[in-house]
Amino acid sequence: MEDLEQRLRAPTERAVRGALSRASRTRRPRAAEINWDRTLRANLGNYQPERKSVVVEKLVGHGRRRSSLRDVVLFDTAVVDLSEQLSDPVDLLFGTQLGGGTDIDRALAYCQQLVTRPAQTILVLITDLYEGGDAQRMLQRAAALVQSGVRVICLLSLSDQGTPAHDGHNAARLAALGVPTFACTPDLFPELMAAAIQRQDVRAWAARNDIQLARPG
Repeated sequence: MEDLEQRLRAPTERAVRGALSRASRTRRPRAAEINWDRTLRANLGNYQPERKSVVVEKLVGHGRRRSSLRDVVLFDTAVVDLSEQLSDPVDLLFGTQLGGGTDIDRALAYCQQLVTRPAQTILVLITDLYEGGDAQRMLQRAAALVQSGVRVICLLSLSDQGTPAHDGHNAARLAALGVPTFACTPDLFPELMAAAIQRQDVRAWAARNDIQLARPG
């Protein structure tokens, strides 16, 4: 676990921060949002020596900053909201241990009430999909999240050991809902998060990395 944390920490932070920065840039920034360094670089070809000035034809900005990584939900038979401990998300992820007994339906129900901007929300569900609660209702909640605009991704594991034992029936049904469902190695996890934040096609990303996705069923 410590080795996994060390492998994930720096690349995940770099990938997520970079993706958030790229996703927030805009060519129509407000005055307070203009990135003057990038704007000047983008307009250097318009330098006028006689005036010793650069004619700005296009503006580059950061865009309006949106809050990110606002809520973290870890669950077993109960839901634990750890949002207030987000000063170090990687340490939080690997430093928290909860008991067994997976109630995915209950966790998704809690996540649903946290979503205020579906189109701006990415929900990564890390689970073997063996539902200890109501499997049918769990799938209905997942469908509702997808239909509302939330980008839902299901990771069957986060390890180098390949695809682990998992509930193939639930994986196939999630895939049928449009939820990319697959196992991911720690080395690829930062890239996955960056791709999701930049709204890339996660299925295409998985295919490029020779990752086998669950097939709809």
